[in-house]
Amino acid sequence: MSAQKMSVHRRLVLYWCLGGLLAVCGCAKVAGHEADVPTRTLVFLNRKPDGKAFRVGVMSDTGEGRRVLSFTKGAEWVNPSPSGNLLLYGAGGSVYRLQVDRGEQAALDLPGLVQQVTWMPDGRSAVVAIRREDDGKPRYEIYLVDAAKGKVYATIPIEVSLLTGLSLTADGRSAVVASPEGLSLVDLTPGKSAGMRKPRLVLRSKFRVIKDVVCSPDGRMATYLAATATEEIPVRVQGSDKPVKALMLVTALRIYDFSTKRDTLVFGPTTGLSGAFWRPDSKAVAFVVSDLTKVQTKVYMGELEAGRWRTREIPVGKGMVSLGGWSRDGKRFTYALTEGGTSTIYICAADGSHPKAISPKDEYDWIPRWLK
Repeated sequence: MSAQKMSVHRRLVLYWCLGGLLAVCGCAKVAGHEADVPTRTLVFLNRKPDGKAFRVGVMSDTGEGRRVLSFTKGAEWVNPSPSGNLLLYGAGGSVYRLQVDRGEQAALDLPGLVQQVTWMPDGRSAVVAIRREDDGKPRYEIYLVDAAKGKVYATIPIEVSLLTGLSLTADGRSAVVASPEGLSLVDLTPGKSAGMRKPRLVLRSKFRVIKDVVCSPDGRMATYLAATATEEIPVRVQGSDKPVKALMLVTALRIYDFSTKRDTLVFGPTTGLSGAFWRPDSKAVAFVVSDLTKVQTKVYMGELEAGRWRTREIPVGKGMVSLGGWSRDGKRFTYALTEGGTSTIYICAADGSHPKAISPKDEYDWIPRWLK
């Protein structure tokens, strides 16, 4: 990749790469936070409308049992495990594992710049993509971490020029990696081979950027964002009356089928596109398109009908939206909507209808995720 392209990529990262930069240490059990976790439960980030620091919160999908964990001050993102009680969150450049029902947390010892964190299907092991610099050139490694114990049990160097996305196959044996070359598979079997692992290319890129790959729950497909251009648009910044110009990617949401090798356009191209969340049956995806000039977001669902992907808008009101996707049983759908200086979490039917607010009106609840 040329220096010019790398410079453009770094500018775009400021606007479109969500996630934390993490490195980690320490372990403590926090007294006074042991509690039962309800059956269908959300975790989220919370702050007071006039505050700055987020903390991790927990509540049922009816809003009951709500509690904000004060010891998680500074949380930047949260990623719950499929096991139902364990989660990872980033704060202050570190990654912490949190046992929600016991209020027990510990920091993970991870060298380098964390690019992405995801979970193995068993819910005990986390997969962490790390970026390091070697003589000014990026070098990437995948760490397999026993999150319950906080121990790294395998390190897998991978041969990619730039990592722009990572997800796992349904069995957890391979990682699907997005890079300038396209979509590739990396074998995650610990100890299978020493040294650098070269990804096996499955979809060669014909786009300027491929990023944000997400595998379907059944492992047959993956969504990704494909960019063909950049566009300078006015963006409203908090605390300023006048919008500022920002360089944004023009992207499309596409789905690649690993078995048929079919690559399908689902939505776009447009600016402000992000996502996606899969429904547990792998027959629907949810994603958003944000207008940073008007400061509002539209939510869409794409559903597989008779072999074709059809999209429709889900009415959510005016404001910025953070999607939480479907519950693990596929019966509920959630998102957070910012309006008037507060942010409220809504629970809907699986099709996005009948939204009900479950956050207190004077709170700022953001980034909902399903814990159970």
